[in-house]
Amino acid sequence: MAGDRKPGTADLQKTSRISFALCVPFFALLLFGCGGGGGYFNLQIADAGSDQIVRAGDQVTLDGSASKVGIGGGTSPGTMLTYNWSFTLKPAGSTAALYDQTAMNPTFTADRAGTYTVCLTVSDGSGNSADDSVTIIATEIVANSAPVAVAGPDRTVTFGMSVELDGGGSYDADGDPLTYKWNVIEKPGPGFGEPESLLLSEAEGKTTLNPDAVGAYTIQLVVNDGMVDSAADIIVVTAATPAPPVFINGDPPGIGNHRMLYHGRIRYAHPRLDDYR
Repeated sequence: MAGDRKPGTADLQKTSRISFALCVPFFALLLFGCGGGGGYFNLQIADAGSDQIVRAGDQVTLDGSASKVGIGGGTSPGTMLTYNWSFTLKPAGSTAALYDQTAMNPTFTADRAGTYTVCLTVSDGSGNSADDSVTIIATEIVANSAPVAVAGPDRTVTFGMSVELDGGGSYDADGDPLTYKWNVIEKPGPGFGEPESLLLSEAEGKTTLNPDAVGAYTIQLVVNDGMVDSAADIIVVTAATPAPPVFINGDPPGIGNHRMLYHGRIRYAHPRLDDYR
């Protein structure tokens, strides 16, 4: 029957022509990139590096080091690649220019906020080339607010006792995380060691002062938001002489079991009862 005839040579040739016509556009896409570069069986690999986000005014360094020499297409082993970078997109009003645009790592200054697209073309010198592009987004420069240090209120403690200082009330209007720096800038008497050694620890804005003499200690707190220091906030911690014991029955310690107040606690003067109650 006519409807059951088997395909002949003419049919096979027609099918081959259709398949070839469909493949040509596909290979054309492989051979041409952002700059229209390409060669016979273009097997070079162009890599313009990772996209970047910077601030307007920053210097940008591009990186084509991951580009490779391909195999085939007439490229000889050991062939060195050449590089050529060019802008395909810049923000309106930008006059950015590439410095050393034939280098592996050229630079430019993102002089305007917006999007920059840079195309890299690599070539082996034999007509074989490949293209890749990278996008750099420059954001607006936002004025930074200086943080504010809050060292807390002045304190008075009994000499011999340590005191914890807390700068947790410090803040930054931009919400930036803070780092804290405490310093003892003045202390009574010569004491022992440097003033800073009196600060025993520092974590999350807190520090512990261990006075080594009776008198006033001037302490400074400065915080930083990652960009700028705050103005210093200064407090005074006074280490006072301990108050003498007060005897409850009015008599000095003797043979009897006299009670007295010492550091706010009842203490017995009798040696055998000398304990906190």
